[in-house]
Amino acid sequence: MNEASFGEVITAMVTPFGPDGDLNIKGARSLAAHLVSHGSDGLVVCGT
Repeated sequence: MNEASFGEVITAMVTPFGPDGDLNIKGARSLAAHLVSHGSDGLVVCGT
């Protein structure tokens, strides 16, 4: 039986909001790219 592999580093990503309280999509994309490029194998969104 094969075991599922989830990677070694799965990061709970903070949710960036703008000054108006709306979700900062550009900031979320930038943060996700930064986390993956620095070794995160996966991200948990809405985890914080």
